[in-house]
Amino acid sequence: AFGELVGVRCVAAWEALGRPARVRLAEAGPGRGTLMADLLRASAAFPAFREAVCGVHLLEVSPFNRASQRSALEPLVAAGQLHWHAAVSELPQEPVLLVAHEFLDALPVHQFVRTRVGWREKLVDLRAGGEGGGEAGGEA
Repeated sequence: AFGELVGVRCVAAWEALGRPARVRLAEAGPGRGTLMADLLRASAAFPAFREAVCGVHLLEVSPFNRASQRSALEPLVAAGQLHWHAAVSELPQEPVLLVAHEFLDALPVHQFVRTRVGWREKLVDLRAGGEGGGEAGGEA
C-alpha cells in the first residue's frame, strides 16, 4: 500500500509541475525494486501521467540488486524503459521525480536541539524499563 501512495503522490507532484509532457521517474537505493513496481501499478490509473513518463531510472551500484530490480520491473526492461545509474549526476537533464525512501532510511542522521545551555545532539538512550532519550552533554 505504501508504494501505491507514493505513486499517487508522484502524480500529484507531476501535476504541481504543470503536467510536463515528459517526466522521468527515478529512485535512489531501490533495493529489490518493489517500491517502484508498486508506484507504477498505482500510477497506471492516471493515463496522462503514464504517457508523460518517458523512462524509469534507478540509482544503484550493486550488480546483485540490479538483478533483483530487473526481475521486479521486467515489463520496463522489455520496453527499453529501465535505466541504471551510479550517480545522480548521470540522470537525464529533464524533469525528474525522485523517490528515495530506503536510501534516506539508511543515511546516518544527527539531530540537534536547543537547550537552555546551548545546542546539544539528541541521542537515543534505552534504559531499564524502556525509558530513554536525552542530549549529549545536557539534561533530558
